[in-house]
Amino acid sequence: MRMFALAAAVAAALFAGTASAQNYVSLAVGNTDAGSTNTYNLSPSGTVVDIRAGHVFFDDDFTVAAEVGSMIGNVAAEQVIQTCKVTSCGYDEFDHEYRQMDWSGSLGLKIGHNVGPVQVFVSGGVRVAQVTEGSRYDSGGAYPTGSYEQTTYAAGPYYGAGISYPLSDRFSATLAYERANLTRMSWNSTWGSGDTGFQQETWTAGVRWTFGK
Repeated sequence: MRMFALAAAVAAALFAGTASAQNYVSLAVGNTDAGSTNTYNLSPSGTVVDIRAGHVFFDDDFTVAAEVGSMIGNVAAEQVIQTCKVTSCGYDEFDHEYRQMDWSGSLGLKIGHNVGPVQVFVSGGVRVAQVTEGSRYDSGGAYPTGSYEQTTYAAGPYYGAGISYPLSDRFSATLAYERANLTRMSWNSTWGSGDTGFQQETWTAGVRWTFGK
């Protein structure tokens, strides 16, 4: 809430002065780690591509932007657990638990302050992620090999910070960090861990193209 209050104050100051407005599109690549409270500690991680578009108001010192974004990539984790042994069950059984974050979408604000040629910014908003998870059983005993899979969604706030450096009048290089606290919107009772959410941390580096007035 403080960030939105700050954004409103900065936006009011910009509108009261000689603020200008532009649009932008950014493309960044990085790494994300979606840690969870799962009993089996399945924390998907991997490379992501982050695409965003926004509308920014700016003057000589400050910028305020509203942006939407989508993050996709190979963000997955798998763990093999031996659930039965020959010595206790008379056969070996293995449970392959897996989870992957298919994509996430965000809607938020970004506030920047110019320090010489470098812009320092903070960001925040809401994020929704689609997660696929399941279990594959490999049993050598009386129970046949089986599996299940489900798709679930998680949503929550995110916040972050970063810097950008101009490469030309229209292009700038960016480096950013974001953290999201995502809570499940639904889950299958078959997944018996009581896992209710994820803490997603992401580092990205990319390029932003500004266009318009």
